[in-house]
Amino acid sequence: MFQEIKKNIKMAVLSEYKLIICILAVLIVFWKIINMLISKSIVNITETAADNNMIVALIFFLCSVFIAFIRFDSLRSETKIFSQRHLWEFFLFAIYSLFKRLGNFDFYSYLGISYFSYSFIGLFITEFVLYYFYRKDFQILASLHKATHPFFVDAPTTDDSYDRKNFLKTLLDKILSTFDNRYFVENPNAFTILLSESFGIGKTSFLFQVKKAIREEEYKNKIIYVEFRPWLCEKPETIITEFFSVLHQELDKHFVLPKGMFSSYLSLLVENAPNTYYSFMLKSLHKKRSLSEEHDRIMKFLKQIDRPILISIDDVDRLHDDEVKVVLNLIRDTADFPNLFYIVAADKKNLCLSMERLGIKAPERFLKKFINFECLFPANDAVLKQLFREKLDSVLREYSCTGSKDLIINSILEIDNVINAFETPRDIVRFLNIFTFAMDCIERNEIMNEINVADLFAISLIQYLEVELYKILRDDDGLLLSYDDSTKSLSISSSYKSVFDHPLLSKIDKKTNEKELHTVISDTNDVVADVSAKKQIVHQFVVCFLFDQQRKDINGYSIRYVDSYFRYFAFTKKPTQISGAKVRTIFSSAHEELHKIEIKDIILHGQESSFIHNINKWYHTFDDSKIEILKKLSTFVALLCELKPEVVSADKPQQRALIIESFIEVYDIHRLLAHIYFNQLKSYPSAILSQEETGKRYEEDRNDFDKYIKTRKYEVNFISLVLKKISINKEYSLLGDDNIERWSRQIVDNYILELKKYDKEHTFSRNNLYTISHVAVLDTYYWIDSFKDYIKESPYFMDWIARVASYENNMCDWNELLRQQLNFPHWQNHEIWKQIITNSNYKETPCFNGSNGNIK
Repeated sequence: MFQEIKKNIKMAVLSEYKLIICILAVLIVFWKIINMLISKSIVNITETAADNNMIVALIFFLCSVFIAFIRFDSLRSETKIFSQRHLWEFFLFAIYSLFKRLGNFDFYSYLGISYFSYSFIGLFITEFVLYYFYRKDFQILASLHKATHPFFVDAPTTDDSYDRKNFLKTLLDKILSTFDNRYFVENPNAFTILLSESFGIGKTSFLFQVKKAIREEEYKNKIIYVEFRPWLCEKPETIITEFFSVLHQELDKHFVLPKGMFSSYLSLLVENAPNTYYSFMLKSLHKKRSLSEEHDRIMKFLKQIDRPILISIDDVDRLHDDEVKVVLNLIRDTADFPNLFYIVAADKKNLCLSMERLGIKAPERFLKKFINFECLFPANDAVLKQLFREKLDSVLREYSCTGSKDLIINSILEIDNVINAFETPRDIVRFLNIFTFAMDCIERNEIMNEINVADLFAISLIQYLEVELYKILRDDDGLLLSYDDSTKSLSISSSYKSVFDHPLLSKIDKKTNEKELHTVISDTNDVVADVSAKKQIVHQFVVCFLFDQQRKDINGYSIRYVDSYFRYFAFTKKPTQISGAKVRTIFSSAHEELHKIEIKDIILHGQESSFIHNINKWYHTFDDSKIEILKKLSTFVALLCELKPEVVSADKPQQRALIIESFIEVYDIHRLLAHIYFNQLKSYPSAILSQEETGKRYEEDRNDFDKYIKTRKYEVNFISLVLKKISINKEYSLLGDDNIERWSRQIVDNYILELKKYDKEHTFSRNNLYTISHVAVLDTYYWIDSFKDYIKESPYFMDWIARVASYENNMCDWNELLRQQLNFPHWQNHEIWKQIITNSNYKETPCFNGSNGNIK
């Protein structure tokens, strides 16, 4: 809102500031005179009305209302919050306030308010009513189109971005110099300049600058400028008549022309045009005279003029082949006319292709018959790069990226050879239309804060450079990209890795295989082709930038992450994706009571993967402590078990302990928590940190974890599995080696206490046996000792022996089926049950069935 008002004020001031300054200057210069005029004349007029007259005050009040009523339709459709009209209203009010304050005027008034003040009061009330009842509604209706930014229009301009002013002056001075030298030339004739530059370099803009310099600036009255536009003609045969008509019209502004000067010559030229009905009628309108007579008459007149005639012909390379032929023939047929200077703007390559299609075998040699000077623009140091940066900077400001603008631009410039994607200013304009269209879609769908702008720029650049590659990424990304499990991101498939390698890696590769990769360049054409090919591979570097390159600006919304990929092509989120803002809300202390409802809603809408992805990328921004994140993840897994147990295995029901284990693996929750509890001090290889130093830094997190274990308010399967996974690389965990060992044993102790409370059915349920396997891996040896003590005192001693142990070859060992169920290795702790039985207070000798390994 503020940005829009600021923009409207700026536009209003820029459009009206000259007139306002003039009025202020007049007021300052003639202040005394105006002051006296108001005192003696205008104030005296008001004295005809009585003071404190309500009717007079009402008339003044209704003046603005009456004006608004007359202009009701235009005011009702006003969309700007601040327009030129508002500027003038405030300006007039300021002037009135100034006069009233500085002048000694005794204005008549009503209720202490001068009659003139009532006009402004009526004005402000009218503006308020218009805004509230009409303009506000209109702005809501117009918000759809106002929410977008206009396309960049690729139009020629007199703006001298390339600093060609001196070049232009040199060209015009050369024309004047050549004209002045006509007396020293025996047979002066027309001079043709070919402005031979590629499409989009700025040929038309340059001609606009030429036209402006001749008609408005220092070359005015020194050169006659004729703008001939053959592409406006409907048929090739009308080009000739249009040329002489334009020439006649322009010369007629400066000289008295002999009657019918061009008519006969025109009829002779038209005879060479195709014999259509139009040309037949044209030929019949003119009496035939000798060509030499008409020619000499024109020559005589043109020799007498006092300034050169510069005829510009633009976009010749855009004409149809037969039209190109007519234009070239026209230049040829007027080539011996003195003091004519043609400046033809055309891409020489396209011009030659047209002539080849016309059957001309050597078009470049043929062109030499028509062209006296082939002109190219001078080089400009980094102008295109500067223009690109300025326009990009402007675009990012328009989309309120001011805070991160420099970071985005610097990131974009990390794309190798990115400037090579744009050969002309026109290329930049066309690309920015693609980019800003995508930005508008993103902004309209209110996900601007959930994309990486540099990535959107890069994918838009691929759309501009190689649309088929863009379609593959949009529709069949699996053909080009693969999922990297280690980084949890998309990367270039190994099949195509070499194509999109970073240039530095390619150079290293080339040095390794220099002999095989050496290319033989045989002639100049091969050199040009090779250089052009290298400039056309920017899209390869862009793909590398998106999916492979190490960058500082990578965040959770980058395109290389599966959860974000879709939005860069659809400009909105999938139904299964959630915003980072929602996840941050769940992990905020203010949202503590509702987090379970929110997580449940996420699971019901199939947004689990997106939920984990956002935690992984944004956990460092959460208000919640690390232990609260752990608790809410435990809630998430518990709700998954409740709502979606079929995700793990749809074909058969599974035990809760196994489902929890599967969910932790499927969503990599253990890795996520390992990242969250990562010791950042260890990320510096050169740093040698003591346990005490690390402890001081992470004391609060360790205390939180300790309190959580002591509460026993955790899901034992979840905490056991997570803590075990973290302990695999415990040297990198902020929790500390000693703490992890202590907490592992505490969980074992807590579980043994719970186990003693279970009834027989609960104790030997499959779910509990799997839970035992999860608790046991925390600290196997400690678990064995604890479990031995539990067995000795357990009322289910014989049941444990019967279910868990087998006896074969005078050896007690695991029951094989249960060993598999508990996921214990065959070679581990094979004498545990022998030790339990030996040290047990239970004196009854168990009787084993050797055939099946079970107690009878």
